Amino acid sequence: MNRADTTRHEMRTSSATENLAKIRRFVRRAAEERDVPEKIVEQMILAVDEAASNIIRHAYRHDPGGEILIAAAFEDDRWIVTLRDRGVGFDPNNVRRPDMATYLKERRVGGLGLHLIRKLMDEVDYESGGDDYNQLTLTKNIAG
Repeated sequence: MNRADTTRHEMRTSSATENLAKIRRFVRRAAEERDVPEKIVEQMILAVDEAASNIIRHAYRHDPGGEILIAAAFEDDRWIVTLRDRGVGFDPNNVRRPDMATYLKERRVGGLGLHLIRKLMDEVDYESGGDDYNQLTLTKNIAG
């Protein structure tokens, strides 16, 4: 890929759970313009779906009146997807990595979204603009 080669796609959607399928389609369509291996496409779709679900559930507390801005960009051999919202923020650095043995032993349900996102992506960055915005940036290497 040419270093100067960048492609960017954006979509805005409300924070309704019904829009998760639309978000997944958006991610897949962005990948179609590049020769992204299917395994990486599936990993990005899963990570973005989990992140959007967390925004809906936690940042907007299931209020479908919120807005989520999603941008997908290809820079060099990296696929970068950002999700931006204006909901309640959080610091993912304060979320402890789960002890999977305890988690499984106690048969817990839920609470592994951020752990899953971190496992699937090469880089995960979070930025908060105070009351103005929250932005999660997911980066995946697409070089073979």
